[in-house]
Amino acid sequence: MLKAGEFGLIGQIKENFSPLYRKAIGIGDDAAIIENNLLVTTDALVDGVHFLSDKINFEDLGYKSFAVNISDIAAMGGYPLYAFLTLGISKAIQDKQIREFLKGAQKIREKFKFDLLGGDTVSSGTFFISITMIGKPFHKPLTRSGAKAGDFIYMSGKSGDSAIGLEMIKRQMKHPVENKAYFLMRHYLPEPRVTLIQYLVKHFRINSCIDVSDGLLGDLSHIAEMSKTGFSLDADKIPISREEIGAFFSKNESYFKKLAFSGGEDYELLFTSPKKIDEKKVLKETGVFITEIGKITDGNKNIFSQGKKINWKSIKKGFSHF
Repeated sequence: MLKAGEFGLIGQIKENFSPLYRKAIGIGDDAAIIENNLLVTTDALVDGVHFLSDKINFEDLGYKSFAVNISDIAAMGGYPLYAFLTLGISKAIQDKQIREFLKGAQKIREKFKFDLLGGDTVSSGTFFISITMIGKPFHKPLTRSGAKAGDFIYMSGKSGDSAIGLEMIKRQMKHPVENKAYFLMRHYLPEPRVTLIQYLVKHFRINSCIDVSDGLLGDLSHIAEMSKTGFSLDADKIPISREEIGAFFSKNESYFKKLAFSGGEDYELLFTSPKKIDEKKVLKETGVFITEIGKITDGNKNIFSQGKKINWKSIKKGFSHF
C-alpha cells in the first residue's frame, strides 16, 4: 500500500515533471489545457475498484465510462470533441459484453457528438477501461484555482445519490430508501452537465469549477487548496434527494448527510461565482437546478449546521484510490 496516498503520489509525479517545456496547464485540474485552449483528460476504470462487472449492465458501463470523462471536460467549461479508448480485456469477459459496452458508448456519443479516433486493446488479468477525452471550452477554460474570497459556492443537482446507489449494489445499505430505481440510475448513468456549464459561462462569471467525483467535501477542499482560500459551507443547504429517500430520511438524517458530504461519483458541478446567480432562471433555461451552499473565505475551512460550527475533520472527505 502506498503511504503517500493518491494525492501524495500525484504531487510526486507533478514535482518530477516540472517545469513544463511548453506553455500549458497540467496536473491539478479536471483536465489539462494545451495549445489552442484544447482540454485533455483521461480516466481509468478498473473492475472491482470503480465498477463490479458481475453486477453492472455493460451497456450502462459503456455509457458511464465516457460520461465521467465528459464530466471532466464540462468542469473545465467545455464540450467534448474526440476520444481515445483502451480496453484491457480479461478472460472472464465475453464478446456479448463488449458489444453491449460499445452500444452504451454509442448512445452517449450520439448525445454529445464526439468522435472516437483510436486507442488500444490489450489482454489483462483484470478488466479495465481507459479513456482519453479532448474538448474545447465554450468561452475560456475554468480551473480549480480561480476561486476568490467572497465567491458564492454553488452545486448542481443532488449530493450523495450515487453513493446511495453503490451502497445498494454492494448490499451495504444501513437504511432503506423508497425509490431504489432512482439511486441506481444516478450511480450507473451520471449526466455530464455540459448544457448547464454552457449556459453558466455565457450568462454569469464563473471563477472556479470542479466536478464532484471524489465527494462534495473532498472536491470543495481541492478548490480551496488550489485557490489558496478557505470556505464556509452551510450543511443545511446541501441538496439531498429527500423525497426519493422517503420517510427513512428523517429517521436516519445523519447517515444520509454523511453520504452527501463524502459520497463520490455524482458528477455534478461544484463552482464559484462572485455574484448571486438566479437559480430559478438557470433551472428554467437548462432543466438543471443549482443550489447555493456557502461562500469562499480568506481563512479556515468551516462547516456550519443550524448556525453552529461542526467538526468537519471527523467526516470522511471522499474517495481515495489508495
